[in-house]
Amino acid sequence: MFSVLDASAAETAPIETSFEHVDRFPGTDIFFLTVVDERPFHELHARIANSPIRFRPCPFPYQPHCTLRDRSPITDDDVADLISVGIPGSFVLDTFSVYAMPPPMPLLHRVRLGGVELGQQLREPSSSHK
Repeated sequence: MFSVLDASAAETAPIETSFEHVDRFPGTDIFFLTVVDERPFHELHARIANSPIRFRPCPFPYQPHCTLRDRSPITDDDVADLISVGIPGSFVLDTFSVYAMPPPMPLLHRVRLGGVELGQQLREPSSSHK
């Protein structure tokens, strides 16, 4: 499985993105930040979903996001605070990680996007490496 994920990660450039707004999954107390451009996340998701790795069916559509809160119950004041969250600026996601579930969710595997091995630089190599 990890070799398939490594190959998918190698075919995926690091993703520059930013957060857009806070949303809530319908009928839940799960609040999350959306991303401005979902396309690169959907492309990576499709690459993995169409790989030889078999997954159990999921009743929910894929939604790129960053979870802010998933505990119940929640007060109206907490909802207002969460909805008002904004995180300005952009960032680069350059690592793909696999964790075991359920909690405590230990890390099982990590690989850099774009075929860059962990410990190597993503940007222009230094002059000593040319």
